Amino acid sequence: MARRLLLLNGLAAFFLPVFHAVVYGFQAMFLWTDRYRPVETPNYDQLGSLTYTIMLAVRQLSGFAIPAFIFVSGFFIAFLATGQQSRLNREALASRIKVLLVPCFIWTVIHFALLMRPPASIGEALRAYYYIPLIIQFYLLSPLLVPLAKKRWKLLLVSTLLLHLVLQAVQYLAILDVALPGRQLILRATPIWFFPGRLFWFVFGMVFSLHLAQFKPWLLRFRWLLLAAMILFGLLSVVEYALVNRLATPGVWLGPNFTGLAREFFSLAVLLTFIAFDKARLPYSSQLTELGIKSLGIYLANSPAMYVASSIIYNKAPWILGQPFLYQGILFVVGLGAPLLLMSLTVKWPVTRVGYRYVFG
Repeated sequence: MARRLLLLNGLAAFFLPVFHAVVYGFQAMFLWTDRYRPVETPNYDQLGSLTYTIMLAVRQLSGFAIPAFIFVSGFFIAFLATGQQSRLNREALASRIKVLLVPCFIWTVIHFALLMRPPASIGEALRAYYYIPLIIQFYLLSPLLVPLAKKRWKLLLVSTLLLHLVLQAVQYLAILDVALPGRQLILRATPIWFFPGRLFWFVFGMVFSLHLAQFKPWLLRFRWLLLAAMILFGLLSVVEYALVNRLATPGVWLGPNFTGLAREFFSLAVLLTFIAFDKARLPYSSQLTELGIKSLGIYLANSPAMYVASSIIYNKAPWILGQPFLYQGILFVVGLGAPLLLMSLTVKWPVTRVGYRYVFG
């Protein structure tokens, strides 16, 4: 199972730059249209086009990456707590947190250096690589969560799922501008880098790790139903975004921050389906497993690499912005290839090898 989850981690690492490339594609389509057409921006005349719909589908379907990363982290943290002698102690957690802190600081500095400005607040700095603060918080909470995941796992799973759905619903109502007492307070108190909003994925990974024997027969029995659910919720996530866009901001792009409830269930179905079909072999499995090993480095370096490539295209070859699939293809290759190349060169040279763990974790 550990190897299967490493493969899942690699699949998520592959789709992470896909997700980011599509967001850049939307930016070029709506906000940078004047770089390749004689129009004023923002320009939304491509909203609802076939190209837009394909991009939206790719974005929604690749959105499982961060939930998958968190799920895998929860699984392996709980794995440390199994056996007669738990290895989930203060020293182990401190070691894991140290591996995350320095690379996160370095790449956050790089992020704002590329933007040529300091962060406006601590919250903005934490948001740049929000997955890292999330995982650190989950690690700190894990000594409290593991006993519950062992003895009260159903209660823990249901309560964190309800919390997750409630917070998603509050964001949903905010997008639709539906009045709700305390809505703004809840939104301010649960930024993207704060643990309550994504605690379910970590808990789910822990519970699955600790109760694998109970889950496996159920997954095998309903695996085809899970596959059907994955396809259904994948389609619904695209339809949901389009409908909410039409209701909330008709004729204007809704933006990249809204995910919707259907995509949450799609992500859950992806995780369960992937594990249920554990005997199914994916093409390029060994390469994806290697990506899983390097997933943290890919997460850290893909956005800066894409930003540099996008800036060069914007200034030197703006016509590419008007070719959405070419533009996003270039960004994807850069977003995945540049981190892998940097990691390979860092390990290859003895003078830089010692710094690898401080830069890429």
